[in-house]
Amino acid sequence: MRRLLIICGFFAFACASPSSAPAADTLVGSWQKDDTSLPPITLTVSREGSDLRARLRLSGTESNGVIVRDGTHIIITLEGSRGILTGELLSASDLELSLPAAGSSYKLHKQ
Repeated sequence: MRRLLIICGFFAFACASPSSAPAADTLVGSWQKDDTSLPPITLTVSREGSDLRARLRLSGTESNGVIVRDGTHIIITLEGSRGILTGELLSASDLELSLPAAGSSYKLHKQ
């Protein structure tokens, strides 16, 4: 009886856990804004060991930073005093990137 309760508990926990979070390797690659409106945005994500690194090209200016993932949500901390960006991985090929300083968000597509 005790084993049955433990198994049921694990099953309930597994069902409640978000399993739709894509793997970290899904994030690795080049992401671009599809439309031609300003500003042009390109985000390149690479893996260095267990870290995810970001190179953001926004309106002709490049910034580098580190990415922290929490499920489908990401936080990009740019080097220096360039700020923090947030995002949400909508699918394996779509990313919503928010620029809090500008008060805007953009949908990027994986290339």
